[in-house]
Amino acid sequence: MRFLHWDAQHEGHDLQAQVEVYKKRHGHYPEVVIADTLYGSRDNRSYLERNHIRFAGKPLGRPPKSTPENKDELMHLKAQRR
Repeated sequence: MRFLHWDAQHEGHDLQAQVEVYKKRHGHYPEVVIADTLYGSRDNRSYLERNHIRFAGKPLGRPPKSTPENKDELMHLKAQRR
């Protein structure tokens, strides 16, 4: 007989283990991690930074206000995240 459980799980803590499995399989860390915002915690970001891995996800904090001076840069950063 199978039992179902409805306990909430937060998968954002799995990123470091997944990156280590990647390293074990391929022999090196990935150059970039493309992940949902769920994986963009400060702990995960610092882990990736320590291992020289770029995080291609939504930046933390409030988005910068668009001005004529930074409009091109903001568009470039948005395209890069995609």
